[in-house]
Amino acid sequence: MKKAFNFSLFKNTVDGITFNKSKDEKVRADYNGNGSERDGAEKIQIIGIKALSQGGKQYIRLVFIDRNGLDNEYHNAALFLNEKKDGEKQPDYTGSIDLDRDGNERLRLAAWLKNSDRAGRYLSVSVSEFLPKEGDPAAAGAEGAEGGVPGTPVPAGAPEDDEIPF
Repeated sequence: MKKAFNFSLFKNTVDGITFNKSKDEKVRADYNGNGSERDGAEKIQIIGIKALSQGGKQYIRLVFIDRNGLDNEYHNAALFLNEKKDGEKQPDYTGSIDLDRDGNERLRLAAWLKNSDRAGRYLSVSVSEFLPKEGDPAAAGAEGAEGGVPGTPVPAGAPEDDEIPF
């Protein structure tokens, strides 16, 4: 998968776009987006749902589907509210993408809440090389926020709509 690209994540309006919460459970995706053609990432589809961590924190659970090869590659990711944001240039949400099942190889996610006349509210997301920072939930594989280990599925609840603003 590409190591750096941008995409926009929109509220899903298509019933046919589903998210596999587990091997046996599919739900309608809350969010969808695609990598940017400008970045050469147009074959990467991103879908997501609102979820609750074991610790009760709301986050956006994502899957990246890389359709560049003969077989699709799937990568799990999560975006958490940036509770330490203190300026407009800092992202509203941060997180990471696991590139392997152990969570040892990851990419960083930084997302800004935007608004447009045509699309309404959406997230503008930047994917980049992962440089862990102390105190960042994504730095610990979201262990502090999810209460688990990277790559471990976390049961998701049905969070309140007002906690994630779109």
